[in-house]
Amino acid sequence: MPLHITAITAALLPPLLLALALQTVRHRFRLSAAFGDTDDPGLIAATRSHGNSADHAIIVLIMLGLLESRKANATLVAG
Repeated sequence: MPLHITAITAALLPPLLLALALQTVRHRFRLSAAFGDTDDPGLIAATRSHGNSADHAIIVLIMLGLLESRKANATLVAG
């Protein structure tokens, strides 16, 4: 049983995570901050955006896969 929605979501998440990581790297270069957040609100926001997305991406994929494998309503699964 193919999990089409889960596969599409799994394919879309890495570019999102890469974009968020690049945003964090840009902030770090701008501030010359290799470690920590230097109390800069922009760097803190970029770091948390990337970290939260990475944390939640796995949970979302697992939940989508479970819903899709149990033949849940496609509208519920896809949003």
